[in-house]
Amino acid sequence: LFKKQEAFTTDDPVEGLAHCLNEKGKVDIDFIGGTTANTNEETISALEQYIYLNPLSRQWETADQYLSGNVVAKLSAAKDAIEKEAGNKQLQRSLNAITKVQPEKIPFELLDFNMGERWIPINYYEQFAVHLFETKTTVSYFSSVDSFKVVPDHFNAKINDEFAVTPKSGKTMYGNITLEHALENTAPFFTYEVAGPDGSKIRKPDNEATQLAHQKIEQIRTRFVEWLNELPDKDKKFIEQLYNDTFN
Repeated sequence: LFKKQEAFTTDDPVEGLAHCLNEKGKVDIDFIGGTTANTNEETISALEQYIYLNPLSRQWETADQYLSGNVVAKLSAAKDAIEKEAGNKQLQRSLNAITKVQPEKIPFELLDFNMGERWIPINYYEQFAVHLFETKTTVSYFSSVDSFKVVPDHFNAKINDEFAVTPKSGKTMYGNITLEHALENTAPFFTYEVAGPDGSKIRKPDNEATQLAHQKIEQIRTRFVEWLNELPDKDKKFIEQLYNDTFN
């Protein structure tokens, strides 16, 4: 014969919460109340330091769970919720708590930019391309293959010479392709054809052209950061806010 296991009971709501998390893996007010013989209102009041109402799911969560993760998005959700239910005490508690754990905003001046980062809006790369080449230029990003395409309205000395590389093979890599490499943080590898000892054709690395391409790519990447630092304050504030909302 098996002895029937007695139901867990306690006078301490915190112990009831711990038992609930162990048994159910989440906060269940009815379950906790059943272990303490308290009403739901009494249970919630007793656990105010330990649980919060998630404004989106409308489920109770432990303080550790609610006050971690993307707290910026959670703050936005809490503000939206309290605007619709200004008198909701529990939503106000959630808003107050999530506000206190917001990370300190990182100012624009301390941001470390790398050209080609996908979080930067594509229109900034396009504006930079226009600035760099001094001609209308379209920059597109294709997420399916994680690549950029740069198409100038017309070719000029900036594209044909200043940011171009002509290897020994004679096939020029124009400035728009150099910019694509800069955006994707890649570098081309050039080779050229020579005659082998037996008269066959073999290919050798064109180290000089490869090195020149690397230098021009790094030059573009450096110029991009310089260009960002010269943007109007409204653009800097936008980029700063976008970065903090996305990563901080």
